[in-house]
Amino acid sequence: MLGISRSNHESTSGEDRVVEWVDPHNLRSVVDLSLPTEGVGHKELLTLTRDIIKYSVKTGHPHFVNQLFSGLDPYGLLGQWLTDALNPSVYTYEVSPVFSLMEEDVLREMRAIIGWQGGEGLFCPGGSMANGYAINLARHH
Repeated sequence: MLGISRSNHESTSGEDRVVEWVDPHNLRSVVDLSLPTEGVGHKELLTLTRDIIKYSVKTGHPHFVNQLFSGLDPYGLLGQWLTDALNPSVYTYEVSPVFSLMEEDVLREMRAIIGWQGGEGLFCPGGSMANGYAINLARHH
């Protein structure tokens, strides 16, 4: 599947490098990053995809450590593929019945972990947004 399976193995096995380092000037000559006015064919798209995978940092590699994240969880990857494929908008039951109920259950479990019987919750798209919400909440507490 577009080399993703091979890349995932290389990333998690530790057999290959974390990154095939190429300085920016040379990378531009190796990977075609031009923005053509017309679309490209299947063969060109596969070549570009393989190049992107080859020269990207393998964040699932056991020797990759970053200040914000590390590793690749295959179950998390499956969840990401599922949400990308379905593109659910989890704001009403009508447009996202399964994910709306799933969100309620996860929030209920999270409240139980910290000992709360009731309450509401909000999922954030990332740590920076979560920190922003926390600062805003603290200001108005």
